[in-house]
Amino acid sequence: SREETRQRADAMAEYKWTLKKTHTLTSKSEKGVVLPREIAFWKAENADKSSWSVEITGIPYCWGGFYALDVGFGGKTFQQVVDNKYVAGNIEPKGNYKYMTAGLDCSGYVSAVFCLPSKKNTGALSCLGSKVSDVRNLEQMDILVWPGEHIIFFYEWIDDATMLVSESNVRNGKVIIHPKTLNELIVDKRYQMRSPW
Repeated sequence: SREETRQRADAMAEYKWTLKKTHTLTSKSEKGVVLPREIAFWKAENADKSSWSVEITGIPYCWGGFYALDVGFGGKTFQQVVDNKYVAGNIEPKGNYKYMTAGLDCSGYVSAVFCLPSKKNTGALSCLGSKVSDVRNLEQMDILVWPGEHIIFFYEWIDDATMLVSESNVRNGKVIIHPKTLNELIVDKRYQMRSPW
């Protein structure tokens, strides 16, 4: 249901986990890993310490990533792979998924929320359900998808020009629930609106 799907999405945005120094050591993954802003901040703040930990909220953004609360590559979860010292996130959107990085990119997040057994890309997700022809007809957990680029969950209208959405994005570096203006999403007409129900 829409409500169950929203609960899954919320759980990934509100997930609390412990970031440790070992989760920031990018040398064990492929070259080109860039840590999300919040994780890079804590790494810099604790650079002089041999070990440290801090509580983080939200599964980190990870380019090509598909590690969530209960689904993931090879049946592994986000917590399982960070416990195995995977790097927490990667915001560098070049190339393919980087070895031993943990988290979700935008399509990995949507795939996980919908409990898909494997990660689908934005092109495949742009075929879900039926087209919504008017932005004012969006309902909770409908998706806005720009094939080949990005995908977002619609939550609700805040006012006539602003909606509450949930997404995993590079800028915030994690799964997040936040406002976006209609102008940001619709004016360029790149986003398709779809209802998976």
